[in-house]
Amino acid sequence: MMFCVRLLRPHPHSAREFMVLMLLCGVSSAFILLSSPSQASSRQYEAGRTFSYDYTTTVLLDEPHDNPGPEQKDVGYQLKARVTLRSIWQHEQHAEDKLLQINVKGLITIILSDGQDIPTGFTNSVTRGRDLEDTEVFIRSRRAPAPSGFIPHTSNLSSSPDSYPLFIRWVGGKIKEVFSIAGDLTALVNLKKGVASLFQYQLTSGEVEEQDSSGTCRVQYEASLSSGSLKKFKGNCSVPFLERTVHPNLILSADVDSSVRVSYVLRAADPILEKAVARESHSLKVHAWNQAGVGITAEQQLVLSDSETGEALVRGSSVDEVIKGLSSQMGVKIVKEKHGLLPADENAKCAEKCLPFPELVDEVRVTLRDTAPGSLRVARVILNLVIQARFSSKATLLNTVRSKKNEAIVAHLLDALGAAQTFPAHEAAMEFIDISAPSSTDLAERYLWSLSQGSHVPLETLEDLLRHSKQGSSRSNLKLFETLILTIATVCHRIVASGSVPQSHRHGLYVGLRSYARGASDGAVIQDVRQFLSSRLESCSDDQCRILFLRALKNDPISSNLDSLLRFVTSGSRKRASSMTHRRCHFFARYDTSVRGMAADLLLQADPTEELLRSLILSFESQDDHEVNTFVRERLYDLSHRDHRLNQLLSKVMQDRRVYNYNILAQRGVSTAFTRYFYDEGPLGNASFSVGMEMAGGLVKRMYFNVAVEEPKESLTLLTLSVFTGGLSSFSSSDEEPDPEELEESANGGLDLTLTGTQLRPFMFFEGQGELMGHIWSGTGSERTPALQSSFILHDHQQKLPLGNGLMAALSLLGITTVDFAGQGEVSLWYKTAHCLVDNRAAFLLRGMASVDTSFVQSQVETKLGGELGLALTTDLDFSGKPVHSCNKMTQSPFVLRHTVRKYEHIVGQQHLLRRILRRQKEIPGRTFQMNRKNTEHCNYMHKDEDSPES
Repeated sequence: MMFCVRLLRPHPHSAREFMVLMLLCGVSSAFILLSSPSQASSRQYEAGRTFSYDYTTTVLLDEPHDNPGPEQKDVGYQLKARVTLRSIWQHEQHAEDKLLQINVKGLITIILSDGQDIPTGFTNSVTRGRDLEDTEVFIRSRRAPAPSGFIPHTSNLSSSPDSYPLFIRWVGGKIKEVFSIAGDLTALVNLKKGVASLFQYQLTSGEVEEQDSSGTCRVQYEASLSSGSLKKFKGNCSVPFLERTVHPNLILSADVDSSVRVSYVLRAADPILEKAVARESHSLKVHAWNQAGVGITAEQQLVLSDSETGEALVRGSSVDEVIKGLSSQMGVKIVKEKHGLLPADENAKCAEKCLPFPELVDEVRVTLRDTAPGSLRVARVILNLVIQARFSSKATLLNTVRSKKNEAIVAHLLDALGAAQTFPAHEAAMEFIDISAPSSTDLAERYLWSLSQGSHVPLETLEDLLRHSKQGSSRSNLKLFETLILTIATVCHRIVASGSVPQSHRHGLYVGLRSYARGASDGAVIQDVRQFLSSRLESCSDDQCRILFLRALKNDPISSNLDSLLRFVTSGSRKRASSMTHRRCHFFARYDTSVRGMAADLLLQADPTEELLRSLILSFESQDDHEVNTFVRERLYDLSHRDHRLNQLLSKVMQDRRVYNYNILAQRGVSTAFTRYFYDEGPLGNASFSVGMEMAGGLVKRMYFNVAVEEPKESLTLLTLSVFTGGLSSFSSSDEEPDPEELEESANGGLDLTLTGTQLRPFMFFEGQGELMGHIWSGTGSERTPALQSSFILHDHQQKLPLGNGLMAALSLLGITTVDFAGQGEVSLWYKTAHCLVDNRAAFLLRGMASVDTSFVQSQVETKLGGELGLALTTDLDFSGKPVHSCNKMTQSPFVLRHTVRKYEHIVGQQHLLRRILRRQKEIPGRTFQMNRKNTEHCNYMHKDEDSPES
């Protein structure tokens, strides 16, 4: 200010210059205030001063605000309190090093009696308060006045015992250490940490790393010199002691977006906090269907109301000495918080209707007994069972599955144990199952199928599976042994994937949270598994063994296996190639038409060059395998409709007269390939299915059915179902000469399944002419016969998220899919006709939840998205004459997409309970899908007296 005075003296009567100079003085003062942190911080919260604040924090839960549709009513609560901050100690040499005492609400000074011993250097001004005795909790209510929507309500805070202050070591605007009173309620300590976090701020612009109640974050400061205001933005936060699970596949993951911003108004005389407003929002959405989501909004406001001076200091040479003296004076134990300002997890009890696992099973037993998989009711029950199984002990789970009352539903219970993915659940399942007994095959496979779909199976489970596979008793049951080996390979691959999830922007503010701690021993276990699989492959002496372990390597694809695969390719026989084709292993492709079709399909999806595409189309000129040509042509057209680059390339190639020619493009086969969407809008508008059928002699040789979820830059095949046949040339009345090696092949037929990249063992319908004729004469397939019934977990995201106000939020996403794949077939040797049905039924249920539960109040928002879907392929054959006529019809049943949003609020220990439920649904009509012109002609011929089955 002396600088300003000197400038004013030569021109005492100049009003204009006076105003300019006063402005310069103001800017200079602000510059000194905000750009000299060491000087300013020494003046902040000077020792002996007390500051009083009005504090409000609000937590609201709802759907994400950016979701389309009308605004909905939220749930949540608000806390109001009085905050007192006292500076009780200051370092003698470093004035910016201070110890601050924070009390929340109703500070009551207790004068130490004359009979008490007062430690040397301490005065009777140290206080202990009933801090939160009068704290008010405001809740949402239909009776609440507008516009706030809150009314006060009593809670456990009102009747809580005496609370204590929180002590923070404040150094130059950063909180270095936090001390609390041992025995203080966790909820109250967390709230006080949230208040303390607001007093951590820097006076200059720039980016720094700070730890507060949100975690260790990168913080960007923006200082306004003219107004004395400050803005603070948090990002890239990490919380080292909080675990989370993240699905390694982007399509099945959850998008967690966060935003945190704090605005400060600082006092001009000294940079004391006059007002702070913190706003943060967090949302969780299903990545592939982001119309389903939940959100949390939290706000804090701290306003200075009063300040006092004259309080005596607490003396001591260091913070440790001061804390020791305070502990002795107050008669309590003061402890240093291990994680600083980070709030502790209260592990709040389940909010509503949380039955123990056995009681929940009792409640849903009838539903599971009377309802087949593939229904929404079963998906809903399995989801609830999975949640409770994760918190249950081995003994509880084992007693439940062993109970005689549950014999009829034990397969469903094993589905739930596999989806739970905990080691106690695994121990219970494996102890219940006798893996060496043939009678246990069906139940053991149900458990292993469900387990193989998990995204975070514990390493201990993988070790146990490997141990079982090495036991001689497990090899006596070949079907179960194959399922066990395939499960081991899949679990190994997913453990590695979950440990290397890239921490990208899709996980929002909290990018540093870990999935599971993994040590050096983890790598050794993974290495043991992969060594076991490769060594067993090398030691195989027959094709059946080699095929089994090659399929296992497919479930754990790594580059180090390429040498082994190439060696088997170059030495493989055609018999093995055909067998591998049936099992969808994509190797040993020499002459078999199915393998040639698959190879062409792979080339078309691998960004082919112009020359490669031209050569592929020109190969259609040969009519030796016109069904393969027809299949590849249909697949090319199908892919070009959905791939812009391939479409442009095809248009360019078609300009060549050699290619765009009748003898090339006009094929006489009836094979087909096409892709359709389940429906064209809404949250499942990116879900499609692809169908391909390769015919041979008028009969289906190979048919595949893929269900996929597509993103602009990524896609995931959820399901691949393949039906294969061979050696049926004797049933064909085609004019074509059958392949000589086809004549040598024994009759066979089966079903092959791949779920989310995990290949299951094939399901054989018949092997050999005798078994086939036995089915035909006995009519064993004339009734609907299930091939696979199972329920498994699809989405799995769990995350704890500390809020800036000190409360702990939780975000979760669980998705359950339940399937029922069945077939039916009838053959009339008298009329030489056949009718076949492949009936696929599935249901899914996604449950996203956000909660902020404490020991005094609980608030939750839950979104559920689910539906049931049926797809049926009907094939009618007439092989009474030449050529053979086949009519294929694919139909999609009507289904309803149900979306429910449920909000819940409860004051613990009180009668207040608020529920809000919003239901939405969309009806999708059934339809029959057109295949190709040849199929339509055959259908019209076979049903000439009926209406055409296709639309």
